Amino acid sequence: MNSPLGDGTIPVNRPCLPPAERILPYLREIDSTRRYSNFGPLHSRLEIRLAEHHGVHAGNLALASSGTAALVALIQALIPTQAENKRLCLCPSYTFLGTGAAARLCGLEPFLLDVDPITWALNPDTLEQHAELEWAALVLVVAPYGRPPDFVRWEEFSQRTGIPVIVDAAACFDAIDASAVVRGTIPLAMSLHATKTFSTGEGGMLLAADPALIDRASRALNFGFQNDRTSVGPCFNGKMSEYHAAVGLAELDGWATKREQFIAAGQAYACHGERQGWNQALHVRVDRASPYACFLAPTQEQATTLAAALSRKGIGWRRWYGGGLHQQPSFRDCQADSMINTDELAWRLIGLPMFPGLSPQAVATIADVIQSSLL
Repeated sequence: MNSPLGDGTIPVNRPCLPPAERILPYLREIDSTRRYSNFGPLHSRLEIRLAEHHGVHAGNLALASSGTAALVALIQALIPTQAENKRLCLCPSYTFLGTGAAARLCGLEPFLLDVDPITWALNPDTLEQHAELEWAALVLVVAPYGRPPDFVRWEEFSQRTGIPVIVDAAACFDAIDASAVVRGTIPLAMSLHATKTFSTGEGGMLLAADPALIDRASRALNFGFQNDRTSVGPCFNGKMSEYHAAVGLAELDGWATKREQFIAAGQAYACHGERQGWNQALHVRVDRASPYACFLAPTQEQATTLAAALSRKGIGWRRWYGGGLHQQPSFRDCQADSMINTDELAWRLIGLPMFPGLSPQAVATIADVIQSSLL
């Protein structure tokens, strides 16, 4: 089958970053300033422009070299030391590896939790009754596939339990209400990786209400330095380079068009889903840019059938979170709850192609495969 991409396949993801001509003026600025890293002028400009884009103050936002680095910096800034009896980070098993890896890099041990079958995320009401709360230094909440959590409920949870909460909002660049976040108390980290909607190629972003927390996180990203050569607190090298900031500035220049392309792809999926009667199983955004289109098959067997059908047609697909962290060799030694919902969700949820420039014809082809596999 020849796809609209002309290479015989429809990939599950096809990143699209700014073209060279749009990045070039920023690269020339780097040539002129000879600043390549260490919070240079492009880095500062990107922070300011992103803050304006999200309707927050520049002091509420910081950049990092990756989404994982952003998470690590937030953890180090929020809980610089842990009591000997509080070494656990409570987090969902149904997430990307970066969530658990960030906790471990900060000296915490992930305790893996099952997720709610409807939200695919942790439930603060259920978690409040968990036996391990007294040993928890942190709760890492995940926004699965860019679906933001209920920040107010998590604020109430944190207030009642006294346990800090951070949101891993990796894919939430266009989904998050940043102004609401900075009116609250729960900080978050985003990914600016090439596979996300807004990208610097590789990068991360931190958002918090408290500028002092952002300052501490920025210091943690820079070996503990801030305006001097004195290292204070937990730290590492997680700064965003000027080259990545250049890509980010060029990306922001063309963001409106790219955003429209993501939304158009989501709307095309939704149109087919509604017409063919499986829109309830389809999870896409039609009002915001999202890097994910997911199909929740009625059963694991039907998910397997769909995956095989997509493969036969040369259409890419993914189980983006695999079987969950508890299935990964590097996390199998973690304490964990029973994973009834995670095990079911991980095998029923199929990630479909989603990227800017995904044509209506390609979506129609994918929709036909979904429809035939459900018969």
